Amino acid sequence: MKRRNCLTLAAIAVTMLLASCATKQSAVNDLRAFQQEIDTKGMTYDLNDWKKAAQDYAKINKRIYKHYNDYTAQELEEIGKINGECAASFAKGTAQNIGNKAQGAISLIKGLVEGVKSVIPAK
Repeated sequence: MKRRNCLTLAAIAVTMLLASCATKQSAVNDLRAFQQEIDTKGMTYDLNDWKKAAQDYAKINKRIYKHYNDYTAQELEEIGKINGECAASFAKGTAQNIGNKAQGAISLIKGLVEGVKSVIPAK
């Protein structure tokens, strides 16, 4: 009877340990998948897409932080690397988005100037 209780407790402990490992690794996998998504699709994102991406990024990192003490130094280094790649993708994508908006504004101003010139006679 005593042995059976010990085996049951051991089985529960192993199950909890495996579940914990799966959860901490799934957060890292989600971060990696997120980074790949914004790297490949980020050039098509508008400002609202980037806002949603920032919210998703925060949620993933919150999950990672819950397991912070469970990660090895090597895992933390990998997480840092992926976070750096995410930061670069955010910077690249939002800079392009701002650049496209600026180019649009410049085109609008050029059109406005041409419209004014067409109405006001040249002397």
